[in-house]
Amino acid sequence: PGASAADAGPRQGRAMQDLNVVEGAQCRDFGDVIWQIAEKRCCDEIIVRHDCGHAIRADVWAPSLPKISEYGATEAERRRFTRHCIFVLTRDPGATRLQITIAEGRCRHCCRGQRQTLLCGTLQMNLTEAAVRARRLDLPLSAHAFLAAMGQVCRLPDNITPPSLAPRPGGTLKLFDGPPL
Repeated sequence: PGASAADAGPRQGRAMQDLNVVEGAQCRDFGDVIWQIAEKRCCDEIIVRHDCGHAIRADVWAPSLPKISEYGATEAERRRFTRHCIFVLTRDPGATRLQITIAEGRCRHCCRGQRQTLLCGTLQMNLTEAAVRARRLDLPLSAHAFLAAMGQVCRLPDNITPPSLAPRPGGTLKLFDGPPL
């Protein structure tokens, strides 16, 4: 404790702003979320919370999604990209289309905190168990689960209704038994 982002200098202050995610304060458009995943391999809606108080974006890999380099920066091109992504995701909803990777070890920001919870939209996964805490996690996620989770926290296009989330008690995301992507 003690030092704030402002005391840490401009470079580290920007890094802290990038790592601390404002949770639940905004409802972004699904197109913006999927564009961020394709561009940066992360998004503000899939985060790892640490016991030090930091929330860090998890790595999200989606090899089946189209490449953003094939689309322009105009609003029409982004809508076309979103439509293409939704087509890819809904073509075979049970297939694994994304992978969430959670780095092992302590908080990347302060190097003190241990990872506590993965938040993927409204889904949560407890990361405090010793077996889970000791290693890097690669969690394959089906297109159905991804659309259901993101449909709870994002604005989907008008013609798309989010699939139902049939959560286990407590809405806990269980580890997928299949191979990583």
